[in-house]
Amino acid sequence: MATRRDAVCEWPRTVDTAFVGELGLDGSVRAVPGLVCMVGCVESEQVVVAAAGAAEARLVLGSSARCVGSLGELVAVLRGELS
Repeated sequence: MATRRDAVCEWPRTVDTAFVGELGLDGSVRAVPGLVCMVGCVESEQVVVAAAGAAEARLVLGSSARCVGSLGELVAVLRGELS
C-alpha cells in the first residue's frame, strides 16, 4: 500500500545524499555556520546545501554541490522536475 510519503517523491533519489542546511518555518533553506567543514566531512556522493552557501560548498565540492533555496525547490529536484 502506498503511503502519502511515497507520493511526494521517489525516495531512491535520496540514497547516498547528504543535506546540510537549516529549514525555516517559512520553507526557506538557510546556510549554516561551518558549512565548509561539514561538507568536507560528508562521504555521500551528492550534497544538497542552501543556495546562500553555494560558494562555500563549491570550495570543497566544485560544481557537484546541489543548491536549493526552499523546501519546495528541494522536493521538485527530488521528483526530477528540476535538474
